[in-house]
Amino acid sequence: MSIPVAFELVTKLEKLDKNGTLKRKSEKIKNELLRDMFDVNVRNQLKFRYVLMDSGFASQETFEHILKHKKHFVAPLKSNRLVALSLEDKKEGRFVHVNELELSDKQAVGGYLKGFNQEALWFCRLFKNKEGSTGRLDLVCSDLTCNGEQVATIYEKRWQVEEYHKLHHHYTK
Repeated sequence: MSIPVAFELVTKLEKLDKNGTLKRKSEKIKNELLRDMFDVNVRNQLKFRYVLMDSGFASQETFEHILKHKKHFVAPLKSNRLVALSLEDKKEGRFVHVNELELSDKQAVGGYLKGFNQEALWFCRLFKNKEGSTGRLDLVCSDLTCNGEQVATIYEKRWQVEEYHKLHHHYTK
């Protein structure tokens, strides 16, 4: 069973930008909102091991916040994120774009994300798009004990959140 354990209603206030254009903007960025909801679940002693998120939340500050509370994260990375495949490569500044790693489906590779000090694992998920082309999803996981099959199974649970939002959006129109 999957149930929502925290949510945040985002209030976007109207403000003028420097060009005088009226913009609507939240007082908190989405990563701050995620960390706030995470903290509520920690304080409420909810039992969980992993935080699953989409690539828009995959920031150094969010990753560090999750690890500080002895939890793990699994997140997709945008193709332009830089990774080093060893500590030596990291120290020498030898980084490559995550989508340049030649990984097979569910293959795990350890290394370092640029700007993030902890070692992590990268996984590639290959899938068929509706039109028949092959898609690629690059995932990062902080749990160094996982293999590709385990991370794939863990991350698939995130899809239930998308289904919840789709259903909720349908009924609130």
